[in-house]
Formats: sequence, C-alpha cells, structure tokens
Amino acid sequence: MYDIKRIEYYVKHPEEIRISKKWMLQRLDCTPAGRLNCEGFCCYNKDHVMYSEEEFDTLPDFFKIHTKDRVVKNKDGICELIDLCLKHPEYKPLACKLIPLTIDKNGILRIQYGAICGGCPNFKKGDKPVYVTMKEDIIHIFGQEFYDRLVEELI
Repeated sequence: MYDIKRIEYYVKHPEEIRISKKWMLQRLDCTPAGRLNCEGFCCYNKDHVMYSEEEFDTLPDFFKIHTKDRVVKNKDGICELIDLCLKHPEYKPLACKLIPLTIDKNGILRIQYGAICGGCPNFKKGDKPVYVTMKEDIIHIFGQEFYDRLVEELI
C-alpha cells in the first residue's frame, strides 16, 4: 500500500523533496495523448491505494462505496475506481494523481518502478522528459515554486 502519510507530508513540504536527474530526465510520454495509449497500466497493476482523511471527506458517495476504511478496493489486481477516475479525475487519490511519479521513502521524486520495468507502453517514448510532460500535474500537486526548483536543478 502506498504510504499516504509520506505523500501528504511532501505535498505540504515540497521544499524537502529531493530531485534525481536520472529519474526526471527519463522520457515517458505522459501527455494526454500518451495517457490514452497507456490504457491505465498503473491502475490495473496497482497495490491498494488509500485516500487521506481530507480527500475522503470530499468524496461523493458513488466513490466511497468502492473503499473500505479509506482503502480503494482492488479486485483481481484491478482498481475498482478505474472507470470512475477516468470520468472524474478530480476524485482520484493523491497517489494516483502523481502517477507515474512517486516519492520514495528517501524523499526522492522518481518514476515508479512498475512503469520502467517493461510495463508502461510509454516508457522511453516521446520526445520530452517526464518532468516536462508532467509539468501541469507537478505544479498542481506541489506548486510553481517547486517546479521552478525542479527545472533549475535539472538544467
């Protein structure tokens, strides 16, 4: 299960996130067109994901019925929310909004191992590094100031 407390902590303290050139300069086509090609690989092969208390309180009931104790139900390795999240991305758990990125236990923003181990059809595709194709999502989650620092450290 994803450590939601860790992710929440770094969302509130993005200045403490460590940045790895190795990970952020990888080509991964996470543009909207690229995501249509991925067919939800990360959603189909997902460990259980938990909503934070804050996120859970804002969920509509039609999302809550697919959770138990804030943990998203998973049936045969497939997230039960996959169809709902495609229609209502604003209700995706924070850990899922970060996909294909994650923050590891050392505080490093990186690509999830599952995406690079042959599972993601978009890995090493596209003409831009992941930090560029994920720009809007990174800014939405961590803020412009963090993104500016990210770019500065990578250049």
